[in-house]
Amino acid sequence: RSTEKGIKSDRISKWKYRGMIHDDFDSVYEIYIHTTNCDYCGCEFTKNNCRCLDHDHSIKDFNNVRGILCNRCNLRDVLK
Repeated sequence: RSTEKGIKSDRISKWKYRGMIHDDFDSVYEIYIHTTNCDYCGCEFTKNNCRCLDHDHSIKDFNNVRGILCNRCNLRDVLK
């Protein structure tokens, strides 16, 4: 978990555990780590307002990733 590969693997494992489904988690991870602003409100990610990978909880059998949101927008479920 201290190497770049380990950090990536751990993050993707957590996404899968939380119910995220996607055909290509490697590409999702690359987009996730390079995104600097919320897909909804446009605010910049900071230590106090971190990025979250948003997904649709009702979809259980195909890609359910909706976007990369700031913590505030994710908690408000703005992409519902």
